[in-house]
Amino acid sequence: MSRGCWRGGTTRRFCRVNHLKRTKIVATLGPASANEATVAAMIKAGADAFRVNFSHGDEEAWERYAKLVRVLEERLEKGLALIGDLTGPALRIGKISEPMRVERGLTIEFRLSEASDGSFVPIPQKRLFDEVEEGDEVLIDEGRIRLRVTDVGIDSFKAQALIDGLIKPRKNLALFGKELGLPSLTDRDIECAKFAVAADFDYLAMSFVRTGSDVRRLKEFLDREGGEDVKVIAKIETKSGVENLASIASEADAIMVARGDLGNFFPLEEIPSLQREIIRTSLSFGRPVIIATQLLESMIANPVPTRSEVVDVMEAVREGVDALMLAGETAMGNYPVEAIRWMRRIIEKTESDLTPTRIETYRAETLYDRFARGIALLAESMGAKIAVYTRSGRTAVRISRYRPTTAVYAATGSVKVARQMSMLWGVSPIVVEARDRDEALENLLFRLKEEKLLSFGDIVVIAFGIREGATEVVRIVQV
Repeated sequence: MSRGCWRGGTTRRFCRVNHLKRTKIVATLGPASANEATVAAMIKAGADAFRVNFSHGDEEAWERYAKLVRVLEERLEKGLALIGDLTGPALRIGKISEPMRVERGLTIEFRLSEASDGSFVPIPQKRLFDEVEEGDEVLIDEGRIRLRVTDVGIDSFKAQALIDGLIKPRKNLALFGKELGLPSLTDRDIECAKFAVAADFDYLAMSFVRTGSDVRRLKEFLDREGGEDVKVIAKIETKSGVENLASIASEADAIMVARGDLGNFFPLEEIPSLQREIIRTSLSFGRPVIIATQLLESMIANPVPTRSEVVDVMEAVREGVDALMLAGETAMGNYPVEAIRWMRRIIEKTESDLTPTRIETYRAETLYDRFARGIALLAESMGAKIAVYTRSGRTAVRISRYRPTTAVYAATGSVKVARQMSMLWGVSPIVVEARDRDEALENLLFRLKEEKLLSFGDIVVIAFGIREGATEVVRIVQV
């Protein structure tokens, strides 16, 4: 049997090991980036995962995006997580013949409609018109346009613009501070989830999660559809989501802090403290955390981020997030590759200067959690690197949770598990072929030496996931 990387049923090989940055980067695919040259450049620049936003495009486009990632994953020998982002019960503007320019003080009419000739704003969801009230503040495109409701009719209302702006089709819309009680999993979400399972996506991000039961409902659906190995990311973006974070974190596989929609429910000055609390609570449950929205927003139009954006990214890294997600910057911006490069530069500089945030107190710490913590502490005390073999990825998740200051290399026999682990803080996954766990770790060590990530005299703490009947789960070796 050959050593090193595993070549799957076709020609898949995941050999490239990320050993510089620990915080991972998620890039959103869209018209600006969905071509082979750009995606390849983003991967080389530091992208670890790619998001497909199901709010835009159709199955033909999404399938093209997914195939593009898989082709380049194989060619560049780097496992990449593929995330499908469900729309959820979001309110969105319908079709407009052309964008509508509004000026402060101008009164705009909103109607229940799928489309408009530009004389009014079409909204396809009736629930908005059932619950809107005079005096409500309407936020469009994450607050870029704000209006005050002045008159409410039957399936229509009028609102006065508070700021100048441009109303574009398919942009999100919200009533500030109001949750409209729409179903957490829509018919469209169900169809998108079916597509994601068939297209072999690794994660599904569930929008507007309000309770843990919302996550459980999606997982049960995935189980029925044969997608039990698809991980669910719960997006925290409403008041209910914040209030019920503990129950959500106990059900979800990962948490996303969706700062754009949080701004529709909370004053903007509260978002930084909310972000910090969501991160800490999620990590206390051992859940990987992703930060999203407007991280390098100015780079949609400019090749260099603003100073405040650099500080924002730096603070997120300091708070110990697993991944940072770029949206419009890579989906529709003029500088998608440059955005990845800048994100990586900021991450690496921050990580070189700072000790990552460590959560020392965890909820319901199990035997498996204590084992993972012991591995992290043992490796640190010896100045050793960590090599772990995991079938499901759970051991790697638990070790990553403790934010060890040493390198973590995770071997697995599963392509999907390797892809999913590419989102974990500080974890470098490699797919290896082996008859048993000993051979798997032998092949992993061989590969690390070949890539010059291990050298003579290095100490390695080798760990296996705890399983019933196992008599040996930890070894210490010197290269």
